[in-house]
Amino acid sequence: MNELDSYLHKQSSVATGHLQAYAQTTESEQLHQFRVAMKKINAVAVFLCTVFPKAKKNKKRLKQIFRSAGFIREQELRLQWLRRNRLLLLAETSDLERKMQLYQEGFNQDFISNEKQLHRSVKQLRLLAGTIRQHDLVDSVTRLKQAVVLQLEKVQPEEWHELRKQIKQLLYALHWLSPGDQLRLLPVKQVQSFDQLQEAIGAWHDLVDLKQWLSDEQFFLHTDPLVTKSFAKGWKRLQTSLLTAEKTVLHQLAQHRQRFK
Repeated sequence: MNELDSYLHKQSSVATGHLQAYAQTTESEQLHQFRVAMKKINAVAVFLCTVFPKAKKNKKRLKQIFRSAGFIREQELRLQWLRRNRLLLLAETSDLERKMQLYQEGFNQDFISNEKQLHRSVKQLRLLAGTIRQHDLVDSVTRLKQAVVLQLEKVQPEEWHELRKQIKQLLYALHWLSPGDQLRLLPVKQVQSFDQLQEAIGAWHDLVDLKQWLSDEQFFLHTDPLVTKSFAKGWKRLQTSLLTAEKTVLHQLAQHRQRFK
């Protein structure tokens, strides 16, 4: 068992544990941790697809499970933001809680199927992962770091989300290496800095998604003046938060560019 195979085995166990816990409790944190573990598994699948084209089928199966969990997470984030900003009238108007419940019920109805798909896909990916030589992993992660650093120099706001995916892929891939190779490739301070940047982009992107949802719901056309008033209040707060989040990302990008000059 090499580092990559071991990593897949561990994340599969973590994902299964949280999937089972969520089926029993529907707790938000269980779903969140399940999705985190699935992202790590997917990172391995993405790498293996560059070496073994046949791995794409397994990657596709995993993505389907991840996306179905993502629909629930989207509703949760929207509801959390509306509650935090005391805009529950908008949640009621959009029937947000009922929609989230329907997604939860659908996801849990597919629990057995999802668990089987997860185990089958990971089992097949592990067979491929076990054939990868460690020095090839080091070369791959080194190229990934170079690609991320190059992207930092020219990235535009519309490309931030893709940059975040690359950064997360890099941070996950570090765990496939030995501790010594990890430190040589990306010192602890750089790891922390990259993690802060991807978190900042993630916070910004959540607000962008929320803005799109608020617009799609067309609260501004509602016949109830209380709804349109709530929307105006929320829209103003969202615009302010978006501006702050964008400034945070730009500041961190500038720091990274200076660091990697």
